[in-house]
Amino acid sequence: MKKKVRWGMVGAGRICERIMDGFRYTESSEVSAVYARNPERGKAFCEKYQIKAYYSDYEEFLNSSAFDVVYIALPHQMHLEAAKAAMQKSIPVVCEKPLTPSYSQAKEFEQIAKCNQVFAMEAMWTRFFLVTRTVLSWIRNKRIGELKGINGMFAFAADYNPNDRLFEKRTGGGALLDIGVYLVSYLHMIFQRQPDKIAALMSPAPSGVDGTGGVLFQYGDAVASLLFSIAFEGEDRITVFGTKGRIEVYGDFWRPRKAVLLPADTVQSGETAESSHEGEGFQFEIDYVAKCLEMHLGEAPWMPLHESVEIAETLQKIRDIWGIQYPFEEQKTVSG
Repeated sequence: MKKKVRWGMVGAGRICERIMDGFRYTESSEVSAVYARNPERGKAFCEKYQIKAYYSDYEEFLNSSAFDVVYIALPHQMHLEAAKAAMQKSIPVVCEKPLTPSYSQAKEFEQIAKCNQVFAMEAMWTRFFLVTRTVLSWIRNKRIGELKGINGMFAFAADYNPNDRLFEKRTGGGALLDIGVYLVSYLHMIFQRQPDKIAALMSPAPSGVDGTGGVLFQYGDAVASLLFSIAFEGEDRITVFGTKGRIEVYGDFWRPRKAVLLPADTVQSGETAESSHEGEGFQFEIDYVAKCLEMHLGEAPWMPLHESVEIAETLQKIRDIWGIQYPFEEQKTVSG
């Protein structure tokens, strides 16, 4: 039996609770240690999931040798510093999306990983689902012909609370970095480059962060339209249009269970990709990281760090159009 990859969780909040579900359905990995700033929350988390090692001091946590890789699940603005401290000790890092809230920070993140020759990956878990990989193969094999358009939506109604990190500028709040990043990353996965042109509109939440955003991207003669919001309930879906048909990713495209390829020629029958996996599906990302570490890879082929940096640049350009900056950012914009 192979030795399990030991994960150290950096944080004990809502996303950590969800990620823990994934460890129930994998044989490759286990959580062996937790760092949390709040001792009460951290100890309760460890007790709930029967994790032996808890730390309230980050330096002590990193020096503990109690894990093989860390999962950073802190608020957006804390990603870089937490990852930097780990990578400078040659500890592999998996970091919650977005990798960082700004393009300049993403570039610094990549540089630190390269200088220390350490594995680092953005935790864009959507990419590791079987359905997502099948959709990507359909597109690359031109099963729907030449790509011409993509339409995507991700929206939910959040109760407004100015003290919630979702609505705070100081934590990089807003719809774009919380859920819009899924749509932007999905497009980058397909096109493997930044858009040629960007048009963007935004309706702010009362706190000044983006509550609802609408974006148009142009890639050559293909156009993509994205709508994301924390102000209303919507359909979390992706539709990809080509000259010979379309692909519908049903339900939550960001944790997909079903996609259908529908040929333009109605005589032909469609093709379905389905997954009946247990839980939400975090186990696919967990297993993929374990495989990358086993193979001693410097980065993840399905979610390479340079791609995360390019996605961060696209996100930055959207915010520049809107005129939104966060308190922790340098007063710089991305041209183009």
